[in-house]
Amino acid sequence: MGTYQKPKKNLHREFIYLNHDSVLNSLSAFEAGQVDQILEKTSEASEGGVDAGLGFKGTRVGGSKKRQGSIQEELVRTRTRFSSFESWLQRLTDEGAIGSFDEWDMQVRDQISAGDTIHFTADVYTSPLYKLVTAFSSFADNPAMFGTRQQDNASNKRQAKMMESWITGNDGNLSLAVYLRPNGVSRPRIIARLSANYLVSGLSNIEERYQVIAQVRTILRPNEKESLLRILKNAPPVPIEVETVTEAMKHMQEGAAHLRVPFDDDDLSFTHPDVIVHPIAIFK
Repeated sequence: MGTYQKPKKNLHREFIYLNHDSVLNSLSAFEAGQVDQILEKTSEASEGGVDAGLGFKGTRVGGSKKRQGSIQEELVRTRTRFSSFESWLQRLTDEGAIGSFDEWDMQVRDQISAGDTIHFTADVYTSPLYKLVTAFSSFADNPAMFGTRQQDNASNKRQAKMMESWITGNDGNLSLAVYLRPNGVSRPRIIARLSANYLVSGLSNIEERYQVIAQVRTILRPNEKESLLRILKNAPPVPIEVETVTEAMKHMQEGAAHLRVPFDDDDLSFTHPDVIVHPIAIFK
């Protein structure tokens, strides 16, 4: 029977998402703004293998082969986004500034607080509404493939453009809503929005199990509700937004079933006891 020698440490990280701006801004508070450079000290031993005249009779530099001393040198090299993350993670770990849990349930949910930075393993699932919007956009862009009449497709394109704006963040990039299920546990829901600006390796392999580091943004209380799709930009969620999106998307349910991306009422909004987090890194 074969055996497997497990690695003592997992030093390599394969990122699918890294909000390097958040990491750098946090690091700047620790390192007085010097977050883009790493200062290294190296030691080089000098070998005495030089035997050269200096141009004056009788004056020579010794030619011994023995080690004569060491030269210390400071090297400054540019930090990569990934090495910045490692420095940031090590600092928070050393300071005990990252929370964790072994199981996910309501009891743990009620112990966390907004602002906590947490690290957990989770299955990542893309919101059905995001899939619907992207599928409908493809449908509108390729009418011949779906046998759509020209007069109908003009209306579809207008609707697709409007829906795409609903999944666009304040930074102008697509904002992908995902469900994070710690060790496969789906309730209470943990929800995050991933900005396309920080996606490292695209979306093809996003629905897998990853390590997640995130900061808790909102722990929704009873009677609080947020729309998954955002109509209002640069504004806090308001009830009319939830109502408008809910009404609009319910008319899409039949079409969504035909596109094989069904959704239910739970996918339209975030409600108690959902937890919304600001994702910092998702990796293996």
